Formats: sequence, structure tokens, C-alpha cells
Amino acid sequence: MFPTGGGLVTRDAELVASLDPDPERDLLTCEFQVYADSTLAQLSLTLTAAEIDSGSVTSGSLEELPTGKTYWWRVRLFDGYEYTEWSAPEQFALSERPLIRVPQDQPTIQAGIEAVRDGDTVLVSPGTYHEHIDFRGRGIVVMSASGAETTTIAAVDSAKPVVSMRSREPVGTQLLGFTISGAQEAPGVYCYRSSPTITACIIAQNSAIYGGGINLEHTWDGKVIANTIHGNRGGEYGGGIYLNVSEDTEISRNVIYNNSNFAAITLRDSRETQIRNNTIVSSAENGIFLTWAGFMCSAISSAARRA
Repeated sequence: MFPTGGGLVTRDAELVASLDPDPERDLLTCEFQVYADSTLAQLSLTLTAAEIDSGSVTSGSLEELPTGKTYWWRVRLFDGYEYTEWSAPEQFALSERPLIRVPQDQPTIQAGIEAVRDGDTVLVSPGTYHEHIDFRGRGIVVMSASGAETTTIAAVDSAKPVVSMRSREPVGTQLLGFTISGAQEAPGVYCYRSSPTITACIIAQNSAIYGGGINLEHTWDGKVIANTIHGNRGGEYGGGIYLNVSEDTEISRNVIYNNSNFAAITLRDSRETQIRNNTIVSSAENGIFLTWAGFMCSAISSAARRA
């Protein structure tokens, strides 16, 4: 049993399970479950598909789900006697509005960003894109169709951030599912006066004085969730993540390792920051470093060790 249907979809899409034949040739029923969170605690929808013996089966309509959100789904089979185990969860985002696809509709990711407005989504096909992208104040989602392992944004000018969100991008602005690499005198991802969400990315081999991997300055309601951040270098602070004068930030479920110099994560004069459920393997002097006045931090709960 192999679930398919990840990436970004519109409301008329269906989830698909590809089935192997049942050894006893029983008719099979598929049960689909859709959740609003990656921990599978918030069930949003249950769908049951028709009986088949093998091949592909679709879930039926997703119209009951609110759009503009990310969901996780799984499927199991029933042969009339017992259920199988649930499949591993797959992720998809649901959009009501038309998508801009790269390179099908626009040749570059930046061209896709320029072609959309607030609330829209830029969906990027697998490949390596040699460019720098700037959200330019748009509250949009820029996401890969197949995940960070197959979709890379690589720096052309090593002195510039690979990704920038620095023009008051609002809550809901998302970067999802890319490998970000190649900045050598700037952060891989640079956020300034914005509300970014950075999810399911691999951020590697970047270097900057402050925050080689991710630099968030004067941000609010930022989220850095479920990323792999490794091999970055911070000249003075925060080889992996640098958070400066920011409020209401969540840093959770990341794997952060082999980021060098002063600290894997540095938080400087920032308020209401939650650092939880991360794995930090630090080759820097510190795993998490807190500095300056005015700092209020809750829920530091990371598995951390010095490499």
C-alpha cells in the first residue's frame, strides 16, 4: 500500500492509495484519515473508499476541509476480517486559489513570486534553481512539489542571502520544502521585520557573521519547524539560527547539527520564544546561547549534546 497525493492541491483533488493485490483475493476497503497537525492529534476528515481487489483507489472529495492550511493524511485497508496498520503519514497543502507552477507557468521561482498576490501559492517542481528569492512583502506560500531532498535553491552570488523575507511579510508567509545552500557571506535565509514560517527545509553549507543558516531580526510570530539545519557557520553568533530582537517565535522539531563557531542557536534580546523538541548536536562552543537584557524564553526542551 503506497499513499500518493503529497504537495499542494486544490479542493477538487483526491488522495490516492496504490494497492498491491490481496493474497487471499478478498475485496479491500480503504479508510482515509486527514489531520490538521503532524502529530495526528487533530482529526479533520475521515473518508471510506469503495471495495476493490488491487490497483489504485481514491479518497473522494476534500471539499469539507478549510483551504489555506497544511494537512497530514494516512490510509489503512480492511479485507472484511481485519485492518492493516496505518500507512506512514503524507503531507499536503490545500489551496483554493489557482497555483503558479515553476517552471511550467513561470521560468524561475522569483518570477513566480512576482506573478502572485497575497494568499497565493508558488509550487516548485524538483530540480536545482540557481537564484536568490525575495518575497517582497507578499503573504504567500512558496513550496516544493516533492520535498527538500529533490528541490534546491542554490546561491549565485555568495554574498547575498539565498532567501529573503524582509518587507513586512505577514503571518501566513511560508517557505516549505527546499534545500537552501551556498551563501558564504550572508545567511541562507534572512528575515527582517516579517512573520515567516520556515518548514521542512534542509538549510546547509551557508556562512554569515550572524546566523549562517537562518537569521531572524525584528521578526514577530515567526516559526522554524521541522527543518534540518547543518554545516552552517556563524562568524560571531548562531551558526545554525540567530534570533535578534524578535517576539513570539517558535523553534521546534528541528534537527540541528555540525553548525560551527559560537553557538548552534543564539537568541539575543528576544521575547516569548519557545525552543522545544529539537535535536541539537553542537560542534560550536554552545548549543543554545542566550544573551542581552529583555529576554523571556519558555519551553526550552531540546535533546542537546556537544559533538
